[in-house]
Amino acid sequence: MKFSSRKNFARNVFIVVFLFPALAGYCMFTIYPMIKGMYYSFFQWSGVTSTMKFIGIQNYKDLLTDPYVIGAFKNEFTIIFWKIILIISISLFFAIAMTRSKLGKNEKSFYRIIFFFPNILSVIIIANIWSFIYHPTNGVINVALEKFGLGNLTHAWLGEPETVIGAIIPVVSWAGIGLFMIIFIAAIKGIADELFDSALIDGAGEWRQLISIVLPMIWEQIKFSVVTIIITTFGTTFIIILAMTQGGPNNASQVVGSYIYDQTFKQYHAGYAISLGVVLFIVVLAITGITNKLMNREIDV
Repeated sequence: MKFSSRKNFARNVFIVVFLFPALAGYCMFTIYPMIKGMYYSFFQWSGVTSTMKFIGIQNYKDLLTDPYVIGAFKNEFTIIFWKIILIISISLFFAIAMTRSKLGKNEKSFYRIIFFFPNILSVIIIANIWSFIYHPTNGVINVALEKFGLGNLTHAWLGEPETVIGAIIPVVSWAGIGLFMIIFIAAIKGIADELFDSALIDGAGEWRQLISIVLPMIWEQIKFSVVTIIITTFGTTFIIILAMTQGGPNNASQVVGSYIYDQTFKQYHAGYAISLGVVLFIVVLAITGITNKLMNREIDV
């Protein structure tokens, strides 16, 4: 009994010793800044001086009446909606094509590399590529439209409030398709061949197999992908925005992250920006929780 107790104690000490550095780092670089940020959100603070004035929840009240905050969240939700539709549908389509088609091994490897390639590019390179595509005079899109006699459809895609968000959506979607395609390929390959063989015997075609076998069996990966798209959109889309439009024209492409950046480093309203960051954290937490709940369902094959 004593030997067993000593063994358990030694094991617990071993676990604590090896977990402590990671836990300490997490508390120091994640938990502490979050708590400190919530504290600063109750102050009027420029972010560059030590002078701070306590104003209670005034920053949060101002958020409710700030039209740019409302517009930023609207743009964010629009981008999330279309990213989910485009990324999930396109990556799932090509994942099925890579696993269920009769393409050769070398062909499949080639297409995987092509689709995954945008994931290894830096944001600046992606922004430069698409900025050239959308260039109002020399851009690929406008040049092609002019060539086919559709000059009346040309736009300054990144320079007009009516088209800028629509132009940003393909950029942020293209950059993520390859990653989720790889996830879906791995999930589809994990489905037992016996299920497809049984479906063929029962006379099920490719479409029926997709609905009744593939989608139910990879539902957890689809749910993971949707939640990941939501989180990464809130967390990283603003980088593309800053590189391509800087929130313009006239704040038409402003998202929450870019507006926080603008308030912090251009307007020097750090306290206000931090309060928006706190609200963003709560919104992301709520949306991901609701999404998990709605998509957490058991499907029998």
